[in-house]
Amino acid sequence: MPSAPSPPPPGDRQGSARTDAPPPPLSTTSDPAAPADPAASNSPRTTTIPPSTAPSPKPRAKDDLASDQDSPEDESFVDEDLLNSGLFNIESSSAFKFLDALRAKEQISAARAEELKRKHHSLYQFILMAFEYEKAMIKKSKTLQAEVSKQKMDMDKTGTKVYDDNAEIGELKRELLRCQNEVTLAQEREAKYSKDIEEALITKEGLLEDIEEIRRHKTDMLEPQLIANTKDIKLDLIQRKHQVENLEKDLEEKEQMHENAAKDNERLLAEREKQEIALAKANEMPGKIMKQAEVLRDGIASLVIENVKQGQLGAQLEKDAEKLTKKRRELEEDRATLAAEFEQRKEEMLERERACDDIFREHEQAKLLLAQQEEERQRLELALTAADAKIRADHEALLRCVREKDHLVKVYRKLEGTVNAAVATVPGARQTHQDVLLALDVAQRDAKHYRTQARTVRHEIDALLHTYLEAERMSAGEKELFSAQLEANRTLEHEISALARKMEQLERAIVQAKYEREMKARELLRTEARFRKARDDAGHRDMEVQDALKKADEAQSRLTDFASRYDNVKNERNRYVNLIASSQQRAVEMKEKARILRSEIDILRTEIAGKDRALARQRQENTADLSRRDNAKMEANRLMVQYRERRSLIDQQTGRIDTLSTSLSSCAAELATLKSRYEVVVNERNAAGLQYLERNDELCMLYEKCNQQERVMLNGEAELRLLEDRIRSLSRVKGEFDRTVRLLRARVPKMHKLLTDYESLRAQVKEAKTQVLELSKIMETPTTERVRDLKGADPAQEELVAKVRKLELRLAQQEEKLLEKDLVLEEIAHLTERLRSQTQLGRSESAEVMGRMNTVARKLSQTARTAMATVAELSMAQALSAALGAEVEGKQALLERVRHAVPVDEPGNYVSAASAVIGNDPLLAAVSDFDAEWAKLEERRRKRVAQSQHQARKRRTVGEAAIDEAQMCGDWTRLPEFDTPTYLLPTGIKTTALPRPNAYLPSAPEALPVPKPYGGHAPFKPSNERMAATAGGNLKYYRKPVQKPIEI
Repeated sequence: MPSAPSPPPPGDRQGSARTDAPPPPLSTTSDPAAPADPAASNSPRTTTIPPSTAPSPKPRAKDDLASDQDSPEDESFVDEDLLNSGLFNIESSSAFKFLDALRAKEQISAARAEELKRKHHSLYQFILMAFEYEKAMIKKSKTLQAEVSKQKMDMDKTGTKVYDDNAEIGELKRELLRCQNEVTLAQEREAKYSKDIEEALITKEGLLEDIEEIRRHKTDMLEPQLIANTKDIKLDLIQRKHQVENLEKDLEEKEQMHENAAKDNERLLAEREKQEIALAKANEMPGKIMKQAEVLRDGIASLVIENVKQGQLGAQLEKDAEKLTKKRRELEEDRATLAAEFEQRKEEMLERERACDDIFREHEQAKLLLAQQEEERQRLELALTAADAKIRADHEALLRCVREKDHLVKVYRKLEGTVNAAVATVPGARQTHQDVLLALDVAQRDAKHYRTQARTVRHEIDALLHTYLEAERMSAGEKELFSAQLEANRTLEHEISALARKMEQLERAIVQAKYEREMKARELLRTEARFRKARDDAGHRDMEVQDALKKADEAQSRLTDFASRYDNVKNERNRYVNLIASSQQRAVEMKEKARILRSEIDILRTEIAGKDRALARQRQENTADLSRRDNAKMEANRLMVQYRERRSLIDQQTGRIDTLSTSLSSCAAELATLKSRYEVVVNERNAAGLQYLERNDELCMLYEKCNQQERVMLNGEAELRLLEDRIRSLSRVKGEFDRTVRLLRARVPKMHKLLTDYESLRAQVKEAKTQVLELSKIMETPTTERVRDLKGADPAQEELVAKVRKLELRLAQQEEKLLEKDLVLEEIAHLTERLRSQTQLGRSESAEVMGRMNTVARKLSQTARTAMATVAELSMAQALSAALGAEVEGKQALLERVRHAVPVDEPGNYVSAASAVIGNDPLLAAVSDFDAEWAKLEERRRKRVAQSQHQARKRRTVGEAAIDEAQMCGDWTRLPEFDTPTYLLPTGIKTTALPRPNAYLPSAPEALPVPKPYGGHAPFKPSNERMAATAGGNLKYYRKPVQKPIEI
C-alpha cells in the first residue's frame, strides 16, 4: 500500500500562507477546465497545476520505512519528501482540483464543495499531528541513547579514579627527586653559561677590534690609489670618446658629400639619355636643323667633359671614405687596447684585495685557535669543579639512600593497603556494570517497541487518508468512531509519556544512590590513607628541613658569587654596547661619504660629456680661441654655482646623519620587541603542531563517517533513479515540443522571403496600376491602329466568385493552422517555465539537505572525538595500573625472598643468610652499611611490639576494671578516658588534631628553596591538584591564593 508523504515540520504548517512556500504555477487562462463563475475566481488559489504535471506522492517500500524509523539521521529527508509531495500545498492537491472541476461542471453545489474542502483540511491537520508525534518519539529515543552513553562514560571515569589514589605517593616522591635533580642541574648550567658569556664577550671584543683595524688599514692603503687610478682611466676614456665622436662627424660629412655627387651623376646621366633621344630625332629632321644639331653636339661634349670631371671627383671621395674607415678601425683597435689595459688593472686590484682577505683570514684562524685553547682551559676547570660537585653529590646520595630505605618499607605497606582496597571495589563496579547493561537492554527493547508502534500508526494514517480521498460519502457513525479512536490515541500517548518520565526519575534516583554509596566508601579510604601518610611524613620532615638548610647555605654562597659575576658582565656589556654604537655610526658615516662621492662622480661625468658636446659645436661655429675662452668662463660660473649647491647639500646630509643615528637607537628597541614576538610565535607554532596531531585523529574519524555517508548516498541514489526515469519521460515530451518549435522556426526565413516578395510585388502592382491608367487613357481615345482581336472566352461571374471563395477557404485553413501552432507554442512555454521553477526548487532543497548533512557530520565527529579521548584516558589508566601492579609484584617477590632468607628466630645470623639476596638485588646492594641498619630496624621493631603489647594489656585491665565498677554502681559516666596523643599549639592550647605546617617552599622557578612562614593565618593548601579534585565538591569554591614574589 502506498504510504502518504510525511507532513511538514511544525514551523511550516501554514505552507499555503507562508512567503517561503513554493511559487504558484502559471495562470490557467488556456486551461479548458478553469472555473467560469466569479465565485470560483475569488477562491484563495485560482491558479492550479494540471494533473499531469502536479507532483504526486511516491510509494515507499517496507524496507525504506524501516530505515526511516531505525536511523535518526534520515529525519531530515522526511521534510524533503514532504516538500516534493502535494500535501505541502493542500489547496493545489488533486482532491481540491477535482472538487473545483465538479463545481465548474455544476455537478455539486458550492456549499458542498466548501464542506468537503474543510473536511479534507481537517484530515490534513490530523496527519500533521501524527507526524509531530512521530518526531517526538524519535527525539525521546535519542535522549535515552544519549543518557545511556553518558552513564557508560561516568562508569569508566569512576573506574579510573580508583587507580589515581594509588599512584599519588609514588608520583609525589618521583616529583620530589626530579625537582631536586633539576635544581642541581640548573645551578650547574647557570655557572657554565655565565663563564661562556664572559668568554664570548672577551672574544667578541677582540674580534671587533681586529675587524676595525683591518678595515681602517684597507681604507688607508687602498682608497687613495684606487681613486687616482680611476681618475686616470676615466680621463683617458673621455679623451678617446671625444676623438671617436669627431672622426664619426667627419665621416658623416664625407658620406653626405659622396651622396650628393652620386645624385648629380645620376641627374647628368638622365640628361644625357634625353639628349641622345633628341639627337636621334634631330638626325631625322631636314638639313635646316643641322646647325642646331651641331650646337647641341657641342653642348653634349661639354656635358660629357663635366661628367668625366664629376666621376673623377666621386673616385676621389671614395678614396677619402676608405681612408676614414681605416682611421676609424684604428681608433677602435686603440679603444680595445685601452679596455684590455683597464681590465688588467682591475684584475690587479682584485688580486690585492684577495691578498688582504687572505691576511685577514689567517688572522681570524689565529684568533679561533686562541679561543679554542681558552675553551679547553675553561673546560678543564669546569671538569675539576664538576668532579668536586659529583663527590659531594655522591656523599649526599649515600645519605639519601639510607633514608629512602626506611621510606620504601612504609610505601610498600601503603601500596599493599591500596591494592587490597582496589581489589575490594572490583565486585561492586562489576555489579553496577551489569545493572547498567540490563537497563540499556530494557531501553533498547522499549525503543524498538515504540518504533513498531509508530510504523503501524503511520500505515493506519495512510490507509485512512486513502479511504477518505476515495470515499466521499462517510456516515455519521464512522465519523464519531474515528474521532473516538483519535481521543483514545491521545490519552494513551499522554499515559506513555508520564510513565516514561516516572521511569527515568526512578532510574536516576537508583544511580544517584549507588554513586553516593561508592563516594562515601572512597572518602573513608582516602581519609585513612591521609592519616597514615601524615603520621609517616612527620618523621621525614625534620631530615628534609636539615637538607634544605644545607642547600640554602650553598645557594646563598652561589648567589653572592653570581651577583658579583653579574655586575662584571653588566659592565662589560655596557662597554661593548657603546663600542658597537660608535662603530655603527662610523660605518654609516663612511657609507654616506661613499654615496656622496659616487653621486659627484656621476654628476661630473655628465658635466664633462656636456662640455665636450658644447666645445664641438662652438668649434664649428667660431674660432677655437673664442670658444675655449667662452666655455672656460661659463664652466667657471657653473662650477661656482654647483659648489655652492653641493655645500648646502653637505650641510643637509650632516643633519640627516644625526636623524639616522636617533632612528638606529629606536631600531634597536624594536629588535628587542621582535625577539619577544618571535618567542611567542615559536610557542604558537608548537601549539599548532599539537593541533595538527589532533586534526589528524579527526581525519581518521571523518574517514569512518565518510563510509557511513556513502551508504546513505546509495539509498539516495536509488530514489534519484526513480526521479531520473520521470525526468526522462518528461524530456521525451519536451523533445517533441522542441521539434515542433524547430519546425516553426524553420519556416521563419521563408516568411521573411515571402514578405520581401510581397513588397516587390506590391511595387510592381503600383507600377502596373499607373501603367493601366496610362493605357486606359490611351484606350479612351480609340484609333484604328490600336484595334486587335483577342482570342479565347471571358469567364463568367459565377466561376470567378467560386474561385474567390475557394481561395478564401484555403486562406482560413492556413490561418487556423497558424493559430493552433501559436497555442501549442504557448503551452510549451508554460510547461518549460514550470519545469524551470521545479528545477530551481530542487536545487534549493538539495542545498538545505547538504547543510543538514554537514551539521550531522560535525556532531558525529564531535562524539567520535570525545569517545576517542575517553578510550585514550582508559588506556593510560590501564597502562599505569599494569605498571604499578608489576612493581608491587616485584616488591612482594623481593620481600618474600628476604623473609625466606633471613631466619626470624635467629636474628644474629641474618647476614650470612641474606647475603645472596642482597648481592643479587641492585637496590639493596647499593647500601654499604646494610648490617647496621638491619639491626637498628629489628631493635626498633621489637621495642614497638613490646610497647604496643604492654599498652594493650594495660588498657585491657583498666578497661575491664572500670566496666565492672560501672556495672556494679550503675554509673557509666565514671569510665576513665584513655590516653590519646595531644599537641601543644604556639598559643598554649592543647589539641588532639595534627598540627598544620607553618611554613612553605615557594614554587616559583626563580625563587630560592628557602622555607617561608605563613604568618598568623595558614592558607588551605592540599597536597596536589588531584587530591584537591577528589577531596570533595566544596573544594571548587576555594579561591586560589595569589603568590607574591620573594624579594632577596
